[in-house]
Amino acid sequence: MKFMNGRMRFRYVYSTIQIDVYALEKGEDENINYCVVDSFDGIETVRFGDLVCTSINQTINDMLADFDNIDEQSLIEGVGMYYHMNGESFNSLEILPQNMDRFNDIKDWAIEYWEEC
Repeated sequence: MKFMNGRMRFRYVYSTIQIDVYALEKGEDENINYCVVDSFDGIETVRFGDLVCTSINQTINDMLADFDNIDEQSLIEGVGMYYHMNGESFNSLEILPQNMDRFNDIKDWAIEYWEEC
């Protein structure tokens, strides 16, 4: 999940945790990986109070697109949890065409992960 950062600073981030943030400009916090964008348009989000985060669809697509640099375990757990929380279905998950091969590579692994728990 990426957080959205317009002009606010994050003050509640643990210094030992690296988080990903879509931002309009790079900030100065070392524990934040700033993904600088021209606009937040086209980035699917959900809001929790004042906190704006990427949606499940956006997060999974972001992780699939950046597979070599992500926490693979988090992706596997997230995809598997999505499947089981949605009636053992991926029907509502919108995987972008460019991410479909990678998704097909990991989806069975993700399903099996939760079945073994």
